[in-house]
Amino acid sequence: MNTNAYTRLRRWQLSLRRPLAKVPEERLDDDGQAMRRRLDQLLRLLILQVIYQRKAYEEQAQDCEFGAETMREHWASGLEDTRATLCRREWLRMPEKNPGIAVQAVHCVPG
Repeated sequence: MNTNAYTRLRRWQLSLRRPLAKVPEERLDDDGQAMRRRLDQLLRLLILQVIYQRKAYEEQAQDCEFGAETMREHWASGLEDTRATLCRREWLRMPEKNPGIAVQAVHCVPG
């Protein structure tokens, strides 16, 4: 949900940036000039979503189980998924356009 909201925000920023760049500086008020400066400083952005894949023995409500052993298993899976993600260079490619946004939804399979 947060990634979708941020992606929508970035797309709105990019769509506003194009027409605002065509307005002569002297026609912009202080707020418009400040907005153009902020939009001109947008950077390329890559969001990696490492999505937990529950283990075969886990039930639907695995996100409600907060026992010590379960939490250690989830943390270990997260560490393993993060390491696997960092080894996949194609998942770490920044968007070509600057500024741009790329979202990679990474579904790592539990070991």
